[in-house]
Amino acid sequence: DCSVITFFSESLFIVLRIAGPVAITLFLTNVALALMSRVAPQMNVFSVGLPLQMLVGLTMIIITMPLLGAVLPEIYAQTPHELDTVLRHMQPVPAR
Repeated sequence: DCSVITFFSESLFIVLRIAGPVAITLFLTNVALALMSRVAPQMNVFSVGLPLQMLVGLTMIIITMPLLGAVLPEIYAQTPHELDTVLRHMQPVPAR
């Protein structure tokens, strides 16, 4: 049904809005570490990369936490109505 597809597509969009900045930043950190590995092969990227990724990830989470205040009220306002619509459209399959 169209409402079920709409519900799940909007859910995916919400997840991308929340996790997108952190995921993009960590991806760019991995790209920078890969370039560092190519430029300085004698440097152990794993010993530098793991703490760096943890630091960057936690920093981005701290930075983006206040921004959730703009996203979450909209999500919480829409979710009950959308979930009700999805559950009403999910009909059991008749037995044969």
